[in-house]
Amino acid sequence: MKAKKLKIIGIAVMTVVIVCLIAGFIYFDKHYAVINKKIYRNDIKTIRGTNLTKKDDIDYWIDFDITNIREVNKCTELEDMELEQAKENTISQLNDFPNMKYLEIFLSYIGSADIEKINSFNLEELYIHDCFDVDFTGFNSDTIPKIIILLSDIKNLKPLAECKSIKDLSIIASTIPDYIIEEPFRNYVLKDSSIFADFDYVENLYLSLDEIEDISGILEMDSLKVLKVHEGDISEDNVKLLEDKGVTVTYYEN
Repeated sequence: MKAKKLKIIGIAVMTVVIVCLIAGFIYFDKHYAVINKKIYRNDIKTIRGTNLTKKDDIDYWIDFDITNIREVNKCTELEDMELEQAKENTISQLNDFPNMKYLEIFLSYIGSADIEKINSFNLEELYIHDCFDVDFTGFNSDTIPKIIILLSDIKNLKPLAECKSIKDLSIIASTIPDYIIEEPFRNYVLKDSSIFADFDYVENLYLSLDEIEDISGILEMDSLKVLKVHEGDISEDNVKLLEDKGVTVTYYEN
């Protein structure tokens, strides 16, 4: 009889322990997210790296595997996010994040499905760094004023021309087939600026390249106020043409 009572007590204790563990797991899953082996509250507003040049800080980045997507999607209050190593159409699996203002994407493939998701954010700045096959097809954000593209391969830039909200556009050491190409010893060369001809809402264009051979398309930009380039990468004659049109040409500091 005593053994039977002890067994019943043991079962009761185990049941309580299991129930507590399940309740604890449910509570944790509801209020916390585990991203890159770090624990965050679900109401965090920022997930970013610190010093990105230090190998020890790489685990702060969001490496987009299936687990991290689920966990990031639990953080519904995000305003500022930095992610890396997303395969094409991976970003499209994110939640809409209505509070998202600042997004940095590193070392990722960005397809048109990903762009549709980015449209759903109310971004104030989009920073694309070391990305591949960047396809802006379908881009129609009406909130974002600033886009920076660095060391990336741009597959299709033209859809950005339709976005009235974009005022600042930076293209830094990046390629656009047939327009900005990478040549041996000359590096990044703007061969054909007609890609910019329809960007009638952009006021500030920043081109950190190595040579600007053509400005015909830039001259057609209706709202352009400032063109920033490296001194020596654009001819004096072209600078004068721009200034005669009312565009201020400024230079990066060497």
